[in-house]
Amino acid sequence: MPNLNTFAIYEISGSKSASGWIKDEGAASLEKWQKIPEIETVEDLTGFDFNSLSVFVNFIGRSLVRGLWSEFQHGDLPLSYEIVKTLVRITRLLHLVESYSIPSEYIKQELRVLEQMYTFREPGKVWDYLSANLFLIPFLVEARAKLQGYFPEATFVLQIFTDPEGRDEKLAILAQVDLSPEEALNKLDRLDDEWLLHVPSDILTKVCIDVEFK
Repeated sequence: MPNLNTFAIYEISGSKSASGWIKDEGAASLEKWQKIPEIETVEDLTGFDFNSLSVFVNFIGRSLVRGLWSEFQHGDLPLSYEIVKTLVRITRLLHLVESYSIPSEYIKQELRVLEQMYTFREPGKVWDYLSANLFLIPFLVEARAKLQGYFPEATFVLQIFTDPEGRDEKLAILAQVDLSPEEALNKLDRLDDEWLLHVPSDILTKVCIDVEFK
């Protein structure tokens, strides 16, 4: 079975969010999706690259399908048999991948990579949260590179926060800085305007970014 990268997931998305791809590329690039082979059962997914699998399902696939249907509803994209057929195939693959069990060794390997980039505060809680939300891993890798550009002298921490009523948890990315509050918040505002505003809402409901003063 070919690696999922051969299905042009990264070729389609590049460094853009799915919504950015939709805006910039339009329906024409859906031709690439028509190269996806027929996948009928979970067994057909054996041998796929798990990182690409996770990216496809949680970072690209959901936003892409939802965004394209929205474009159709507003009349911004032409509706055709081939486009609908391709969307159906993507949706079917999403459902199959959701039921696919990702090996624990893969999860450990990915989280150890993140531990080289961030300090895990209360590591057990962070590990549990990320194990349940694997689609956040590619975002966290990208976020580390982005944050370094705005806060080159900072160290970076991952911490789980729970709302006052104890119901919802969120992963916080904290940039530990030795800056004045005004300078730090100005940089954070720039990060929001230049990058975070383009991040899919599915991710922002799970993650927030803030500064922490040394």
